[in-house]
Order: sequence, then C-alpha cells, then structure tokens
Amino acid sequence: MKKFILDRIMQIDEIVEKDSEYKNLGERPGELLELAAATLTPEDSKLLKEYDDIWFHQICRRDELVYSQALMDGIPVLPANQV
Repeated sequence: MKKFILDRIMQIDEIVEKDSEYKNLGERPGELLELAAATLTPEDSKLLKEYDDIWFHQICRRDELVYSQALMDGIPVLPANQV
C-alpha cells in the first residue's frame, strides 16, 4: 500500500508540474523573491533564501500528507480528467 501511495504521489507531482495554471501562479512570487533578495545584504539574502527553502519544504510535506491521506481514504485529490 505504501509503495502505491508513493507511486501515486509521484504521478500527481508530474501532473502538477505540467499544469500551466500552477506554473503561472508560481511566476510572480519567484520574481518578487528575486527582487527582494537583490536589495538585501548578502547575510540578509541568505536568511531570505533559508526561509524560502524551509517554507517550500513545509508546503511539500503538507501536500504529501494531503495526497497520502486522500489516497488512504479513497478520495480523489484531482478531478478525474486530470488523473
């Protein structure tokens, strides 16, 4: 069961990465992060990058938990036409 869940999470990640709306939603925050980092001292820029990395890993972990629980419950996470 665990292998099935991990395989399914990887499939869902592939779907998400190809989704144009998902990509579009990520463009502006990336631009803003780069603009903010450019105005900071090297030390502050490093702190901002560390914050962003930690936040990103937390969001990824949340998504993994949601996907795993949905699969365990038998609830589709994505509409049927995207699976």
